[in-house]
Amino acid sequence: MSLYDKYYKEVNYFGNPYPELIKYMKQLPKGTLIDLGAGQGRDSVPLSRMGFLVTSVDTSLVGLEQIKLEEPKIKILHKT
Repeated sequence: MSLYDKYYKEVNYFGNPYPELIKYMKQLPKGTLIDLGAGQGRDSVPLSRMGFLVTSVDTSLVGLEQIKLEEPKIKILHKT
C-alpha cells in the first residue's frame, strides 16, 4: 500500500482542475491523453468529460479506483 493510498482512503484531495489546463485543452482537438501521477483524478475526470480518451497512471490503487468510480470511461494503469 502506497503512502497516498492511506491519504486517499481518509481525505478527498480531488480538488478542482487547473483552470489554465482546461482553458488550453478546450482549444485542442479531442484525442488520447495520459495523465501521469493522476492521483484522485483532478485533471483526468474533467478532461474525459470534455471528450478526451484518458488513461490515468498512478502508484495509488486507491486513487485510481476512485477515478474509475467517478468516470468509468477512464482507463487506469497502476504502476509501482
